[in-house]
Amino acid sequence: MFLEFLNAKDSDIWNVEWLSTDNDFSTVNTFIAKSSKEKIEQIKTELGYHDSLFRAAKIIKKDILANHIELIRWLISLPLNYETETQIFVHAGIDEEAVEFWKHGTPDEYFVSKFPATFGKFHKDIIAGHISTSFLAKDKDFHDIFWDGKSHFFIDGETNVSGTIPLLKYNTVTKKCTSFIKRVDDDGTVTWEEYSIKRDYNE
Repeated sequence: MFLEFLNAKDSDIWNVEWLSTDNDFSTVNTFIAKSSKEKIEQIKTELGYHDSLFRAAKIIKKDILANHIELIRWLISLPLNYETETQIFVHAGIDEEAVEFWKHGTPDEYFVSKFPATFGKFHKDIIAGHISTSFLAKDKDFHDIFWDGKSHFFIDGETNVSGTIPLLKYNTVTKKCTSFIKRVDDDGTVTWEEYSIKRDYNE
């Protein structure tokens, strides 16, 4: 989405859609220079919200393209999935109807924005994020790893609510999956308790 924003034409509505989801430009401000921030503040006072976003987008993209070209090259070089003998790691999901030809049959949009989530048995485990696990668990307070009991693991994508990035740990020796839950003692001491998520791959 970040790369699409950088490549969007000046009049493309994607400029506004992407920036409008970045509350107070909290992400953008980690990239741009102070001079760019000042220009954006100035146009906010001169133009309406919608028009100011289009103008801000031009300033932001110019700054990022001038000062973060190595980051952009790195992002472009990243694969959309990572595969092991037993797992497929992906942001959102794959086209499972393509079965063993999933790598060729999955459009890029599936890798990065597939919705809704798919459950059930697949010939490899699929580890994804992208979605709120509270939605999958039908529990507004659930923000841990969601496992469908078959082949799908989802790492919570709503860290802005939970304040925690869930960790899925796969032990290559024991072939077991675990995660961690935060425990706070009466005295305020924080510990992370490891718990098992899945049976042994060999079972």
